[in-house]
Amino acid sequence: MPLWLYLARSEHYRRLRTVLVVMMVLDLVMVWAFPAAPPRFALPGVVDYMATYDILGGESRTPHWTKNLLAAMPSMHVAWTAWSAYAAWTMLRQRSPRAAWLV
Repeated sequence: MPLWLYLARSEHYRRLRTVLVVMMVLDLVMVWAFPAAPPRFALPGVVDYMATYDILGGESRTPHWTKNLLAAMPSMHVAWTAWSAYAAWTMLRQRSPRAAWLV
């Protein structure tokens, strides 16, 4: 996505890149200030579907060198998706507004 932005419209690229960097820094501060964990580390009574129904096979609560027990957190995935949609919308809204709204 950033390469497409840079090649297609370099004038918008700088602003969108700055938005992305600021968003990542704010997320870093939020994760540091309010650490979160997957449901398997939550209080009793919270259902962890990965552990309860053994979705991926094996014991998902057991630490192992091939498992990252914190990987269940969406972290920046939602923010990256929102940024990508905003960037695509910004690029398409002037040339083809209908395509921009599909984003």
